[in-house]
Amino acid sequence: MWYMTLSLCLAAALAGADSGAAPFITPCQSSDNACIVASAQAAVEPIAAGIPALGIQPLDPMHIDKIVGNQGGLELQFLDTIVTGLKGCKIENIK
Repeated sequence: MWYMTLSLCLAAALAGADSGAAPFITPCQSSDNACIVASAQAAVEPIAAGIPALGIQPLDPMHIDKIVGNQGGLELQFLDTIVTGLKGCKIENIK
């Protein structure tokens, strides 16, 4: 679920940010995947740290109250989880 939060934050920052509030975002043609990937990669660290001007809270570390999973009869539940390392992730592809 946290990856969905990251994806939505990245999409919102890339789609709606002006260059004054998000100088790390490079405008790209929708067909230029390499530019989009590079711009998204440049946005990872600032978004992970949080951008108050855009209403983005820090995501690294991220606190998740409850994670529930059920796969093939194996039920998992994690409570009060802290996720770290987002600022070091690498964007490999965007579709």
